[in-house]
Amino acid sequence: QISEGVDHFNVFPNPVSDKLYVTFNQSDAKEVTLKLIDVTGREVQKLNILSVTGENHASFDVTSLTNGIYFACLINGEQKEMMKVLIE
Repeated sequence: QISEGVDHFNVFPNPVSDKLYVTFNQSDAKEVTLKLIDVTGREVQKLNILSVTGENHASFDVTSLTNGIYFACLINGEQKEMMKVLIE
């Protein structure tokens, strides 16, 4: 059976000051959730996107956020990927 889910989850640029880009590969087309979370665990931005099979792209506008450490989180059903992001 082919493993379903996400791989090659990446965020750039890091550190970021204006627009944070997210890329990931998806084994099947389905809705996924992208969140930007601060160090206290508070969700500061959220995107629900319908992914396609293969490479996917999305972005967050971070210009209104306070400088500091955040986490970009991708949720695909039970699978959760997270990467640390520095906003400056």
